[in-house]
Amino acid sequence: TQACVEPNLTISDYAEITSAMTIDLDDATVSGIEVYVDITHTYIGDLTVWLISPTGTNVSLHNRTGYGADNIVGWYPAEIVPAGDLGLFDGEPTDGQWVLHVRDNASGDTGRLNEWCLRITHGAIDPAGLDDKLPAVLALRANRPNPVRGYTTIVFDLPQGGPVELAVYD
Repeated sequence: TQACVEPNLTISDYAEITSAMTIDLDDATVSGIEVYVDITHTYIGDLTVWLISPTGTNVSLHNRTGYGADNIVGWYPAEIVPAGDLGLFDGEPTDGQWVLHVRDNASGDTGRLNEWCLRITHGAIDPAGLDDKLPAVLALRANRPNPVRGYTTIVFDLPQGGPVELAVYD
């Protein structure tokens, strides 16, 4: 299944934009995902781009690489290597709001988020197997956005349910 939006949003210096897309595939589950982006910008080394699933999983697509190269246009991971692991979305529900975030982390130029798409390979959710979807090991993921500018999202994987204490120090 493929869905696209054309938000045509300006990416200003030191600003973050978001664009949301609602997916409704009748309670399917992700078995693979590709993300298309069309971002016009004169210095892609300023940009961070990440996708957040309806359940809150956060995957970095672009993390200030490319230096002075112009524009980010293409499919992750088929044409562009993502900064994070798109496999983290596997096993998650497809339905709900997917949000693409783009942040310009420097000054001197602006850009535009022209279009983005999701191509989702999916199947039906097996409620009996949901407990089997727990991660195998404890993992702390990179926070986004980084550097922090007023707020950040910290994602971690737990191999079993239970109380969690997370301490953040400056």
